[in-house]
Amino acid sequence: MVKITSIIIVLCTLIISCKANNVENMDTIKEKTFIQVNDNKIGMFIEGNNLNAPVLLFLHGGPGMPQYGLTQKYPTFLEENFIVCWYEQRGAGLSYDKTIDYEQM
Repeated sequence: MVKITSIIIVLCTLIISCKANNVENMDTIKEKTFIQVNDNKIGMFIEGNNLNAPVLLFLHGGPGMPQYGLTQKYPTFLEENFIVCWYEQRGAGLSYDKTIDYEQM
């Protein structure tokens, strides 16, 4: 529950800051960001073409490779209707850390 709450706070902060900047064509968001969950740095990509769209938290299956990297070649077009947060779980993608004790995962 702490992870999801942290993610929602990050998303809301990014969306509010984009709207507050009042810059032309700031209806879109494309961010790479990190949050701290306990002692772990968790990475995520946030993309959307409409800041008023609902947020979709995409949790990839695991353990293993997150799907965000595949969306560059095989687009999902989810960002057309949502603000998509591509959450990369601990040990995968942006959240990979070679010093992780795998017995603790």
